Amino acid sequence: MRLVGAIVLIALSACGYRGGTFRDPMGSFGGSQRTVGCLDVGVDLASDTQAQGTVIAYGFGNRCDRATTVDLGAVVVTGRTADGREVVLPAFDPEGELRSARIDARRSGRETIEYGGAEAVRMICVDVGRLDGGDGAAQVVCLDVANVTVAEAP
Repeated sequence: MRLVGAIVLIALSACGYRGGTFRDPMGSFGGSQRTVGCLDVGVDLASDTQAQGTVIAYGFGNRCDRATTVDLGAVVVTGRTADGREVVLPAFDPEGELRSARIDARRSGRETIEYGGAEAVRMICVDVGRLDGGDGAAQVVCLDVANVTVAEAP
């Protein structure tokens, strides 16, 4: 398993992110969308032929007129096995890059992170409720891993 991307907040346009659009110059924040404090976030499954675990793609934008926190390390990810058990899926972060960072007002970023464990899962649930570094209520997005198509590498 590996961290699929570097933890980098990308300022994508001079005009900045427009709150509530769940969209930046790279396109829509795919998958399920939530608002957590000042952050609009999209959570979706991503395919990566090199990954051994499940890859989650995050798109996020700061809807506020002040900097805010993005803490992808605070996201809790669980998986459900075929027999219905729930297991915690740790982020693969061998370089220790997963940490809290600040994102400027009206800016956006994207990240993909691989999660895995010893057991195969059919569904993955991502709790983004603390993505903004706060003690927010749970905001869980569940995604069906069984329906992900992994593209063949060229």
